[in-house]
Amino acid sequence: MPDLNGEWYGGLQSSYEQTTMGDFQADGGTEKHGPKMTIDQTWTSIQVTIEFKNSVSSSQTASIMHDMTTPVLRLTYQNRPTGDSQESMTIHEGTNDLHLRQQGDERFLEGKYYTDEHRNNHGQVRFKQDERSLGQQILD
Repeated sequence: MPDLNGEWYGGLQSSYEQTTMGDFQADGGTEKHGPKMTIDQTWTSIQVTIEFKNSVSSSQTASIMHDMTTPVLRLTYQNRPTGDSQESMTIHEGTNDLHLRQQGDERFLEGKYYTDEHRNNHGQVRFKQDERSLGQQILD
């Protein structure tokens, strides 16, 4: 079972108004508007929080599965807009399937997301583990 604890930073490409954030942007993600994912994992539980500029997603369920040889973090979430979000932004639910990939010393969680039938959006997300949080795990 992989240890996914820590902070992950990344990007989003969405069908909602063709939105792109973070490392999906044309600038390669140098503008830091992408989401931050925090994973708190123990032997018996896993909690995922994804912070966006105007909303926060919190996992309702989360599990680690294996798709052939690749671990997959599968979660359902509820997204809540923050006070400075657009009026059209409403609470909604969705799912993520994030495949764990290793490239050299770097680890990525990437995959697809879908929202509920009210928003009916979909897209791709990609997160890179923050090396500082990985080092912190080792010290803890």
